[in-house]
Amino acid sequence: MAYAANFFSIGLLLRTFFAPWRRYNWRYPKGFDIVEFFNALISNFVSRILGVSMRIVLIIMGVFFQIFVALAGLVIFVF
Repeated sequence: MAYAANFFSIGLLLRTFFAPWRRYNWRYPKGFDIVEFFNALISNFVSRILGVSMRIVLIIMGVFFQIFVALAGLVIFVF
């Protein structure tokens, strides 16, 4: 059961829920360039949305895997 919890690291996924996916992050321009500013803003927003969606999928998979491991362990324990 501990292996299943560490394999998906649900706690870490929840702590970093709104972090950008794979730390893809664009820097904002130093000077006043409105096009580059909005380019970085939209790119960072998309990266965070991608991170949230991937983490949701991984958390759901981890919960199902935990349930499967618990049920398989119970079946093995009974038989």
